Amino acid sequence: MTDAPPDDRRTWRVVLAEDQPFDRDAAREALMRGSDRRYAFALCETAAEAIAAVEAGGVDVLLLDYQLPDADAPDVLARLPRAPGTPDLPAVPVVVMTGADAGPAGAARNRAVLRAGAQVFIGKDWLTPTSLTRAVEAAAERHRMAIAFEARGQALTRSEERIRLTLDGAGVGWWEWDLATDAVVCDERAAALWGAPQDDLDTIGAFFARIHPDDAPAVDALVAAAIAADEPYSAEFRVVLPGRQVRWLVARGRVIHDRAGGRFLHGVNFDVTARREQEETIRQAHAEMERFTYTVSHDLKSPLVTVTGFLGLLKRHLAADQPARAEVAAERALGAAGRMSRLIDDLLVLSRAGRTSGTAVPVSLDSAVAELAAELAMRAADAGGRIDIRGPLGIVRADETRMGEALENLLANGVRYGIGGGGTRVVVRTEPAPGGALRLIVEDDGPGVPEAYRERVFELFQRLDADVAGESGSAGTGVGLAVVARVMEVLGGHAHVESAGGPAGREGARFVLTFPPHAVVAE
Repeated sequence: MTDAPPDDRRTWRVVLAEDQPFDRDAAREALMRGSDRRYAFALCETAAEAIAAVEAGGVDVLLLDYQLPDADAPDVLARLPRAPGTPDLPAVPVVVMTGADAGPAGAARNRAVLRAGAQVFIGKDWLTPTSLTRAVEAAAERHRMAIAFEARGQALTRSEERIRLTLDGAGVGWWEWDLATDAVVCDERAAALWGAPQDDLDTIGAFFARIHPDDAPAVDALVAAAIAADEPYSAEFRVVLPGRQVRWLVARGRVIHDRAGGRFLHGVNFDVTARREQEETIRQAHAEMERFTYTVSHDLKSPLVTVTGFLGLLKRHLAADQPARAEVAAERALGAAGRMSRLIDDLLVLSRAGRTSGTAVPVSLDSAVAELAAELAMRAADAGGRIDIRGPLGIVRADETRMGEALENLLANGVRYGIGGGGTRVVVRTEPAPGGALRLIVEDDGPGVPEAYRERVFELFQRLDADVAGESGSAGTGVGLAVVARVMEVLGGHAHVESAGGPAGREGARFVLTFPPHAVVAE
């Protein structure tokens, strides 16, 4: 059977299952007289014969006596082959012919055959040509409708499943706001995006209470305008999650009218936090590039101006036959050129610090620090101090070259500004941090870093000058600590400086590198 009506001009094949000859002949005669349609009958006296006839195919309708010698109608209905894709529906329309149908017992029997899959039941005592013909035609029509309804239901289910999979795959949650009652329903994905159980998000106020205060007025205005104009709206805003974490969401929706006159605002949400963070990273990188361009041009121009100036003096001194003054000018020009060379070298180191040169490998901090301390030992001694390593320091997974550059700059900074500023030692140690992280600490007992400078020292070209850090040696280029910060950023950790807690004038500086748990190798 298909969901198209049968052709009235063709012959319908009817399986008539009735074990009483009189009732079987009466049913066949009534159906033949009830319309001009042509019928071909397969007469069966048992349930087994009727089921086999249906299984053979080509049947348009089954006329089934309620009680056959080997089974009753509900049992036959359960054993019949099923219509394609409809496990609860027999493969053919079924009209059940019952005996006396009066009273509770008859009503219960009739309900039972309908629940079992029959389309129509008819009592034998009121069986006429007209009533039986109508019963057969009604059964065929209801059977077609049931198949069509099931097919549409399955298509709708598949469509809903595709939509659900699409929403899940895209991380999109949906919600619906009844504008008359203020009631809101949403799916699990939307509730997760807003950081609350579904039951807590039952009014629009519960949603707005979670929008960041700085963003709520703009979102409220957009939603109100969309409702007033029956137009779609789109908004991008922050929500405050438990623990004060902030997430960026996009909301898109529109007003829908139902047939009963109700108005609903339907919408979806999806998370754009990663995109926002990337945009902020790009913005910061752009701002850093602008600062970098400015400071590089300034810092490279300064020694160049010095070189040019002293070369001019050198020329005049030589022309005036003043060799002593010419020598001083030459030395000053050479010194400025040397500073420019160091600056260029340090800038190359910084450019490499933002990328890895190889695969991350286990790096022994004990070995790396010990090697660097040996190289810096003479400089520390000449400045009047020493480097004290308090191991074991541990092992981290990192780019070995970049890690070495960061540690070298950090220890050299301690020797230059800590010991060189009047301190006596640079101490290197580690300590565990929450969650499996690790802190590497480089601490000196020099003049320290005033609080106002503690954020700035990791920025490019921010030098600790003599009146701040007590520098006694040659000036640095202001790139070393920027390299440290960049290496730690790439690793997923961070660097900061704090007071070492010493007395006034010898407060000391404590530089801390925090390695994330994934970079710490358990020993």
